[in-house]
Amino acid sequence: LFCDRRAEDIQLEVGDDRTQTVLRTLLGLTPPVQSSAVFTVLDEAFSDSPDPATSTSILSRLVNKLEFDIAIFILSWHERNKHELPSYDYSAVIEACARTNMWTKALQLFNVVSQSHVQVDEFSFDAAMKTCKKVGELQLARAMQPGRATTNLVTFNATIS
Repeated sequence: LFCDRRAEDIQLEVGDDRTQTVLRTLLGLTPPVQSSAVFTVLDEAFSDSPDPATSTSILSRLVNKLEFDIAIFILSWHERNKHELPSYDYSAVIEACARTNMWTKALQLFNVVSQSHVQVDEFSFDAAMKTCKKVGELQLARAMQPGRATTNLVTFNATIS
């Protein structure tokens, strides 16, 4: 299950030893990475909820390495364990997926987040709207309700028109 080829080249600049170990272990999982493998790594590393700064550091490095599946599994692990994360952690993954043309993942994550207890912020909403426009899903964009998000109405109107 463990493969060092992705973990070897990482230059860690984040967190403490535990954070670095978790990140190396996650990046060392053999592709395609399964959610169960990510959950196991996180369960073993964190007997309690990791502090938000640790989660943000790990998610940030994964997004920078374009490891969106692992980042999404981490968000799922937090949801499963009822950990509170700041909305910008979700937004960062949604925006990064949208920026790198992983539109399906961006929209799926936006949909999951918008139906959960997490407050969708304007950045996530704007990224999802722009993604809909890029892939020609204007009907989906029109169906999105900005009610739970703090949106920029100018962006909303420009995106769907």
